[in-house]
Amino acid sequence: MRCLLGLLLSFPLWVGNVLVLNAQAQPQVIKKIYFLIHPLTWVNHSTGKFKTYFEYEKDIEVRWYQAISAIGPDEALVLWPMTKSKRADDLVRYAQTTLGVRCVTIPRSKDWYGCCEEGGKRGIPAKLDRETLAGIGQDLVEAMLARGEKWPVDEMSQAMTARTWVKDIQSAFRERGLRIDAATVQSEAWGESFDGCMGKWSSFLAHYLGLQSPVAMRFELSVPDAPFLLEATFLESIPLHRNVRLFLWKARDDRLVGFYQVGLQSVADRNLYAELESTELPGLEVQDKSGNKIWPGENSVLVERNEKVLRVAVSRNLARRPGWNYAPGEPVYVFGKGFTLEAFRTFLMQAPIVEDSSAPE
Repeated sequence: MRCLLGLLLSFPLWVGNVLVLNAQAQPQVIKKIYFLIHPLTWVNHSTGKFKTYFEYEKDIEVRWYQAISAIGPDEALVLWPMTKSKRADDLVRYAQTTLGVRCVTIPRSKDWYGCCEEGGKRGIPAKLDRETLAGIGQDLVEAMLARGEKWPVDEMSQAMTARTWVKDIQSAFRERGLRIDAATVQSEAWGESFDGCMGKWSSFLAHYLGLQSPVAMRFELSVPDAPFLLEATFLESIPLHRNVRLFLWKARDDRLVGFYQVGLQSVADRNLYAELESTELPGLEVQDKSGNKIWPGENSVLVERNEKVLRVAVSRNLARRPGWNYAPGEPVYVFGKGFTLEAFRTFLMQAPIVEDSSAPE
């Protein structure tokens, strides 16, 4: 009987949101997880039109090394490299050497993104196991119930990729004697891009890991897609409700810039909007992340003006897809002229964060 009990206790299991490695051993409790997504994306672009990103990235690379060195003994790093280069390999090697078992590396090839393109041309990969497929089916049902039928089906590929990553992360934690309490563990995201893959994948990973707190996106440890942010001065980020965080910068032309970003999401979540008081609109402009002015202008899924408010999309860090003028959840930035920092901050913070009213009740 004692032998049988010992055998049963030796198997790992999930109890609620807590990963238990071995009831007889003393697993290391991880209190904070750092997601480093796609570092050194621009490392092979030292010349040409992306040289500005290459130069910006070099400064952030130094900060990544410093941040990895500062990771505490009860913290872990989840690292997903993308670009193949010596510098990228050196960063991975440094993280693995510095943190040991507390560095979990996702293979470069571990990405199903794009498999659910419009029309489902590439279909669902046959390599997915039955448990993951069942989870994806659940995601699809929940998304249809919450969002109806009119949403980009390729968002399912993000759920698919995140689920496969999370399974690898859970397996690595279990094998290495690491444990998390999803109800209390905190998380941060670093990498590239701030308003793209970094924000998107970290918020999906956190959801499928069962984390109850949104990911804190660290702009100062990231490279943005938006070209105007490369020259802007980062001021602060402020947590709001509904897992949203507000970011503020001062642009090169001295205008203030605000950006709403979600830190925890699933494919079933409805799009969110910040409703700005229409009486404060003079001096405001809204741009997409390419720097194109989209308001003042025609209403769209990203910005909509009515008699009372200007509804601005909260970024889910999603990319625009063929056939869509703008993708719901695509990053947009509010520029303010003639505001003090305090007034601009208060104006954006006081905006209610609401769900997409066009979604089915």
